[in-house]
Amino acid sequence: MTALDAFLVAGGGLLLATVLGILSAIFCCFYAPPMVAAVYGRTVELLAGIPSVLLGFWGLTVLVPIIAAWRP
Repeated sequence: MTALDAFLVAGGGLLLATVLGILSAIFCCFYAPPMVAAVYGRTVELLAGIPSVLLGFWGLTVLVPIIAAWRP
């Protein structure tokens, strides 16, 4: 893996996150019913308050064993 590959992967992740974030905001503001928008907005605020290190640790301890059992 070269440095260019790392930049391409990071750029792809940034592009994906940007598009999903903008589409999520548009959905929450204009298309979601008020009750759904309220719950959705609170969920997004909750996820924004959790440090990424904690999410990475959760992925390591929960998702890795599930994926390892599913695809050895």
